[in-house]
Amino acid sequence: MKNVFLYLFVFSLLINVFLYVNDSKILKSQETELAQTKTKTTQLKDSLKLYKNMYDEASYFSIDENENAQKTFKEYKYDEAMQKVLHDLTILNTQEGGNPLLPVASDGSKTIVHKASVLNHKWIILDYYNDTYTGEMLVEYTFDPNKFTEFKTISNTVY
Repeated sequence: MKNVFLYLFVFSLLINVFLYVNDSKILKSQETELAQTKTKTTQLKDSLKLYKNMYDEASYFSIDENENAQKTFKEYKYDEAMQKVLHDLTILNTQEGGNPLLPVASDGSKTIVHKASVLNHKWIILDYYNDTYTGEMLVEYTFDPNKFTEFKTISNTVY
């Protein structure tokens, strides 16, 4: 009977040692994983901060960030006014013979506005293309809620 208790004691001691070693390895692994996660979280926060700064820098010249330009549409919500302006600009793409603001392609292909960004209450910068070339243009616009928006080309760059 004494030997049985001795064997049980040795067996329980071995199991406890095994559990201790195994748990310490698991704990160390979890601590390493936690440290890596914290590092990744910090890097992610830094990346998000970097991209937010880049967005803020890029959107500096945008009516969305320009309160002074927004105030010129005091009787209207500026975002609704911008929707009308951009809608009027896209309507020009559907005209027969192409958009009259854009240069005519030498091969007869239709030149259309690819992308446009409203800078303030007077200017739009846009990107255009056709089968031959692409370009960018600075356009002045005059908003009138009851009429079609008037557009006038200020400057044009062709690539």
